[in-house]
Amino acid sequence: MVLPYRLPDFNVTANIWRSTTPTTDPPDVVSDAQLYLTSKVFVATSLLVPGDAVPTVTLRVPMGTDLQKTDVVECDAGDGHFYTCTWVERMHLGFANEYLIGLLEQGTVAPPSGDGILLEAGDFVLTEAGDHILLE
Repeated sequence: MVLPYRLPDFNVTANIWRSTTPTTDPPDVVSDAQLYLTSKVFVATSLLVPGDAVPTVTLRVPMGTDLQKTDVVECDAGDGHFYTCTWVERMHLGFANEYLIGLLEQGTVAPPSGDGILLEAGDFVLTEAGDHILLE
C-alpha cells in the first residue's frame, strides 16, 4: 500500500519579527503555519533559562518561509502568545511534503510594553524599544 505524501495543514497564521520589535512594529514576515506540541513527550533544555526543562513547541511553515533562529513568533497572529525560535530545519527534504520546522520556546503571553529594560550590561541598558542608554 502506497501512502501519499501530505503537507501539514497550515491552519493558523504566524507573525514573525526579526529586526523589529512586536511592541512597536509590524511583523517582518507573516506566514501560514501550524503550531504543534507533540503528543510524544519530548523535552528540551531551555536556552533562555539554563537548567530548565521545557516541552518542545514546534512551528511548521511552508518551504520558502523566512524563519530564522532567534526570531520572535506570535501564533496565532494577534492572540498575544509569543515564542522565541531556537532552531530551524527542513523536514522531508526532497519529498513532495517538505516544509520548515522551527522549535519554539514560550515567551510572554502578551508583548512587553516597549519601555521596559531588556538587558542591563555594565555601563549600558538596552530597552525593549531598542534604545541603548549609557549609564554614568
